[in-house]
Amino acid sequence: GKTHGLMKHMEKSYDSLRSKVGMPVDFLNYFAIHVLKVNGLVPSLIGEVLSAPDSLLISDTLATLCNSLPSAGELIQCHIDSEKGNTSELKDSAFVILLDFEYSLRAFLRSCMLPKEGQKIERLVEPFCVSWYKKGCVLYDQYSPKIDFRSYFPSSDAAFLLAFSLLMLNTELHSRVLNVSQRKASGAEATCLFQPFFSRLQHVDGLKNFTEDALFQVFNRIWKTEFR
Repeated sequence: GKTHGLMKHMEKSYDSLRSKVGMPVDFLNYFAIHVLKVNGLVPSLIGEVLSAPDSLLISDTLATLCNSLPSAGELIQCHIDSEKGNTSELKDSAFVILLDFEYSLRAFLRSCMLPKEGQKIERLVEPFCVSWYKKGCVLYDQYSPKIDFRSYFPSSDAAFLLAFSLLMLNTELHSRVLNVSQRKASGAEATCLFQPFFSRLQHVDGLKNFTEDALFQVFNRIWKTEFR
């Protein structure tokens, strides 16, 4: 019911806003921002709507939303500062890129909560990964050529596989049904939970260049702070 109502609202908004925007390329940006600012909408409802199949309006709105999120490469300045000793933890280029991806994924999930169905999750996550990868290729080449972005992410498919691995990890660590005791585990037990996650990624083409240390740092960040 709520999803149907929002679809009707979007169709009405589409007709209303289209006449106010001069160029088609501007329209989708206006429309995506408008949808996100509708009073009373919650991220879970937005996620349900934007994962709907067979709608050019929905897919274009989702792509525009992804493009408007914090862009890949925003942490590069922190990496540059770290060379001066300000943020030493970012000297590891693998961790820089992983942290960049994690930040961007969290921003996406705050704007658009994932539904429960696998196919709907794929419809949402894939455009995010495509957008993030394209921006990353440009920005890392331009602002931090010493970081070989493509050696870590040879394609947007690699970003997609990492996103799903992180989402699975988040579920494993924070499921209230299965992992209540695990969330209270000691550091040694947390390390044991990391090993299956690390092993899975070692069998994924395109993600083998991430160091164990960099992946463990991201693992700890998700262990401490659940995706919301």
